[in-house]
Amino acid sequence: MKTITLVVCLFLTISSLIAQDKNFAVELLVSPSLTTLRGNHIVNSFNANHSLSPGISIQYFMSNQLSISTGFVLEKKGSKYEIIHAVDNLLPAGPVEGQINSRYLTLPVSISYHTGKNIDIYFGGGTFFGFLLENEIINKSSVNGIEISGDMTDDFKRIDLGLVIACGVNIPIGKSFAIDLGIRDHLGLLNTSKEKASDGGSVKTNVLGLVAGLKYYL
Repeated sequence: MKTITLVVCLFLTISSLIAQDKNFAVELLVSPSLTTLRGNHIVNSFNANHSLSPGISIQYFMSNQLSISTGFVLEKKGSKYEIIHAVDNLLPAGPVEGQINSRYLTLPVSISYHTGKNIDIYFGGGTFFGFLLENEIINKSSVNGIEISGDMTDDFKRIDLGLVIACGVNIPIGKSFAIDLGIRDHLGLLNTSKEKASDGGSVKTNVLGLVAGLKYYL
């Protein structure tokens, strides 16, 4: 609830600051996503995890066909895995389901080409900068359902950086609003782990998701 309130407050503040420029648009969006890790043979074998990322976007139209956009997205990155656990004081021996949850505040910057039609189709790309807020690992026993978690933030680097690829369509609602439906990929290029991988590899992130947003043209 606090996350949604923060996003809405930022949306209203930015809208009021740039309301005098008709070349701007602001958007309140949400992105249901699949998140994965890659870079070494262990995380490459992990399964995709699910996340729901809220955010705001600010878009400036340089022409009818070109725009530049940025904003803030609260992303959860990571993966799920299954292991066979040896007995200890915390979990019984047997199968364990786990997940790595890395929460980031992400700032994407991208340039998009628009068809300029009433139903506006767009394609874009750029870069993103992510700041790690928290990293948590959760393990749950498949034998008795006991769940344990641990804060692993200090084992990961605070900064993530990568490429943004996006495409979608803006469907107008009246003169000032549009529904944005699209696909977006945030492909991390940096090794986010402070620890050495077992095969000398890395831990890189990826978030592939749908985008649904309400856009207001100022």
